[in-house]
Amino acid sequence: MLRYIAFMLITFISTSTIFSQMRLQLRHSPWASVPTIVQPALLGQGKYEYVSVSGDAQFWLGTNSFRIDPILQNGNTLTEEVENDIIADLADSDNQINLGTDYQILVQTYMGELPISLGYKSGSQVYFQLNSPETASLILKGNSFFAGQTVSDEDLIFRDWSYQEISLGTAFEFGETRLGIRAKFLLGDRATLYNDLSYELFTAGDGRQVDIRSTYDVFQTASSGIDGYGAGVDIGITHQLYDQWEIHVAALDLGFISWDGVIR
Repeated sequence: MLRYIAFMLITFISTSTIFSQMRLQLRHSPWASVPTIVQPALLGQGKYEYVSVSGDAQFWLGTNSFRIDPILQNGNTLTEEVENDIIADLADSDNQINLGTDYQILVQTYMGELPISLGYKSGSQVYFQLNSPETASLILKGNSFFAGQTVSDEDLIFRDWSYQEISLGTAFEFGETRLGIRAKFLLGDRATLYNDLSYELFTAGDGRQVDIRSTYDVFQTASSGIDGYGAGVDIGITHQLYDQWEIHVAALDLGFISWDGVIR
């Protein structure tokens, strides 16, 4: 039953090309405008007279190569064959798996007629890429499933980093179109980047002994303080097409962080 629930969770959270999100909104005033966090062009359209303070926290898990049709084609049941299809998708060499969490606070006000936002965010993210179905099985089922066998994979990628950002944004209106821009100053807290990771894992038949060998190149930040600096931008556009139709487009988290660390 637990395995069924785990696979169903992956199925519905990790849908193709879509990052599903669980979001917690913390509103510190009745006029908070949380939507501006994901759409900068909405800045200034909230129902507040002087100042609005919004809090937001989220968790996400996503992958760009995953199909739910094997389950749908098998009567919505999770058979062993369907499990193997899911594992094969997760282990596709072109697949990228991302998970992360962040929280942020956004303060909105006006400078004359110009809407202004000041924000702070702290986030962390994990990214990895597999090349073998055996590695996906090892993660989902544990090494006891491979008792008496050797599991191996090569050229894996694993990246783990956390950061802080301080942002300043505004929005402009041009007839039926609104443009929102949010500039960001980024501070890198920590980063661990594994490239060309290869491993070989043997589990004894009785499950009591494990032998693992690995090779990798790893980049790690040097200290426990700020180890990177960068910049970023969020851009959003809304357009009132008809009375009941409005188009929203936004590009978030465009930017970079230059890290200070060592390769081991």
